[in-house]
Amino acid sequence: MRRTLRALPLLLALAGGSFVGVSATPASTAAARGVQFPPHTPHWIAKAATQTAQSLGDPDATVVSLRLGRFPIIVLHGTFRCNLCTGPYSTPAPRGHYAALRFDAVSHQTTDFALSPSWQHISSDDLCGGTACTSRRTIALDSALRAMNALRPGSEEPFGIRLGRSRCEIRLAGSRTLIRGSCSENVTLDRTRTVVTLSETWTGLDRHGRRYSPQSPVHHHRWQLIESPAGWVKTIHSSGDSPPQWK
Repeated sequence: MRRTLRALPLLLALAGGSFVGVSATPASTAAARGVQFPPHTPHWIAKAATQTAQSLGDPDATVVSLRLGRFPIIVLHGTFRCNLCTGPYSTPAPRGHYAALRFDAVSHQTTDFALSPSWQHISSDDLCGGTACTSRRTIALDSALRAMNALRPGSEEPFGIRLGRSRCEIRLAGSRTLIRGSCSENVTLDRTRTVVTLSETWTGLDRHGRRYSPQSPVHHHRWQLIESPAGWVKTIHSSGDSPPQWK
């Protein structure tokens, strides 16, 4: 069963929503009883997973998978019942033996939740509504877009979770005006790093102040983000004309 969007905020509240104080190296053992975590588990992940297991009715669940990185994912095994998951009245509460949580390692927020009766389904991208959010390529693009938003807070980037070139609309800085443009998103993977390239093309104003006339100049801008294989952005390179949403 895929996660239920309206149930997620309630589960996040029980899981703490967001946390402070990352502890990436010490052991995070919940208690003598309860969920037991590998020594490298960050404290805030252990806390969220423990509270989620309790809210699902199995405080002694076991950790069967933990993947760290830019968007950590932990999978628990137990006997779970999601009383908070929404559904039609009189519908039985969803049950399952595998529960997964996906986090944003920067904000420590739980971004996705999934509950399934089998390992096969819980490990096949049920987390994000059936999208391939666990693939390295998608993680890289998601991380790059979040880094772009943090780079210039308040600006609206025209990019989304899609690869290749497509038409896009660019909001001019300080206004509600949208202009037509072309955006491109590309991800290149190798063993030591990931390169995410984002570019946008748009028309400027001609000497009469017209944007889409035959004399309107064509502008380009490109960002190149270098990430670790785990999806952490290391450097950002920017080149080309000044982006209209940043002026």
